[in-house]
Amino acid sequence: MKPAYEAPLFQKEGASLVAFVRQEISFPWNWHYHPELELTWICEGYGRRLVGDHAAPYQTGEIVLLGPNLPHTWISDPKSPANRAIVVQFHALPRELMACQEFSRIGTLLNQAAPGLRFLTSKPLEKLLKALTEKCGLTAWLGLMEILDHLALQGGEVLSSRRYRHERSSKLVSRLERVIRHIDGHFRKELPLAEVARIAGLTPSSFSRVFHRMTNQTYVTYLNNCRTREACRLLIETDRPITQVAGDCGFENLSNFNRRFRLTNQMTPSEFRRIHLPL
Repeated sequence: MKPAYEAPLFQKEGASLVAFVRQEISFPWNWHYHPELELTWICEGYGRRLVGDHAAPYQTGEIVLLGPNLPHTWISDPKSPANRAIVVQFHALPRELMACQEFSRIGTLLNQAAPGLRFLTSKPLEKLLKALTEKCGLTAWLGLMEILDHLALQGGEVLSSRRYRHERSSKLVSRLERVIRHIDGHFRKELPLAEVARIAGLTPSSFSRVFHRMTNQTYVTYLNNCRTREACRLLIETDRPITQVAGDCGFENLSNFNRRFRLTNQMTPSEFRRIHLPL
């Protein structure tokens, strides 16, 4: 399977409904929140899921419904060969609509989704979710209502604790947010473990344990993944020599860059560039 680089693959937008396919080499840490509700179906891949104060492994076939302003991220395992998800973001439905008997079940589901709900997929749900990415306007909304009605009948597993509030996010998560921002802004240069541990306010050994527990990967692995993702972008968008791409992304030598790139993408940088060259 040829590794995908860009995400989303396509997107359909209406006034208050967005559905898209997310397909990437890996799902990186992206701790964020938004006012829309979000429905995510993991089509392929496995890794770790963080929702509010909840952290657990995820795998192919699960569906998660998130309430508004609930912080979350999916982090794919470095060994996951393919990572693809269908994501639907939508605004809360009008109270008048939810008061109708036909929508009462869906209204209850959306209220219960405040801390996040996890479901297992089924063939009918998969068919509806795939079809939704090709719809827009009223037909997209009707398709979403049918999906939500299926989920309401199934019932879901609550993820984050009911007492969790975003403004009281845990100290560990806040520290990790600072570290991730620092890595994202400085991965192109040397970035020793001691430096990022100091930003987190932890000793290097404590930071290593916490980082692995929260992201399901070591600090070095995360740093190299950041660098190889940037290398993918430069290989596609520029004609810089591969040796220059390696240096621009923070790799000290070409052999280390080639080894890390092959480990992440199952191909060499030159093969990756050749595959993604425009016709």
